[in-house]
Amino acid sequence: MRRGGDTTQKALTAKSSEGDDMTTTAENDPILRIGSLKAATSRPKRVNPCTPLKKAMQIMTKKNYSQLPVVEDDGSVRRAISWKSIGEWIADGNEFNKATPVEGCTQAAKVVPVCEPLLDVCWHIAEHDFVLVCDGNQKITGIVTAADLSGEFMKLTEAFLLIGQIERNLRKLIKGVPTPSKWDSKPAGWEPGLREYCEFLAKDKYWNKLGLNVDKVEFINALERVRTIRGDTMHFKMPETSPERIAELKNSSDRLTKLVASRSI
Repeated sequence: MRRGGDTTQKALTAKSSEGDDMTTTAENDPILRIGSLKAATSRPKRVNPCTPLKKAMQIMTKKNYSQLPVVEDDGSVRRAISWKSIGEWIADGNEFNKATPVEGCTQAAKVVPVCEPLLDVCWHIAEHDFVLVCDGNQKITGIVTAADLSGEFMKLTEAFLLIGQIERNLRKLIKGVPTPSKWDSKPAGWEPGLREYCEFLAKDKYWNKLGLNVDKVEFINALERVRTIRGDTMHFKMPETSPERIAELKNSSDRLTKLVASRSI
């Protein structure tokens, strides 16, 4: 586990130990931390070495956990029990009854602080399935698994793809409409972004040439919301890929697809 000399990491850890939400610090931090993932701050159930294996399995089944932290007598957590470690223990020829403790079928667990850079632990999670996350007081705050990473990056990927569709449809939508002369002076290969599209469409002399049967103000406001989501997504702000924002992107993409089709008829 890395123990930072990094000033930002120390500040984040201090915030975490005080129980603050770290929002202000995180907004000013250029590095994506593991604490930005919901799973990293969703405190899990835990067991101790003497917990009956059967009970641990019941907890994992009921909570849909793949792993459980194992708390040692001194309060530290260095190991975990998982379906994988249980399977390996059974494959080694061990048998258990209702009194069998979890102690014999645990596996080593990497514990990282909530301020740990996400990139620093991605490969470990990919190879070992999970890491345990702790706060400034060394209390376990969550478990981040390969499934958690996949889910977060799938949301980001979906957002990127939808934003790409929106920008491509905007280019099709204005095709054939005279564009500002300043666009022509841009370097070869330059494409207008959402800001330029919003400024372009806000002008009646361009908007009227499109002949769209939609409310101009509402249309541009929707594009402005997409622009905000795009900016947050490009900075990998995980909370900004919420279901509500993904739905906003889908609605804008679908609407533009229909408008492009209607202009092509």
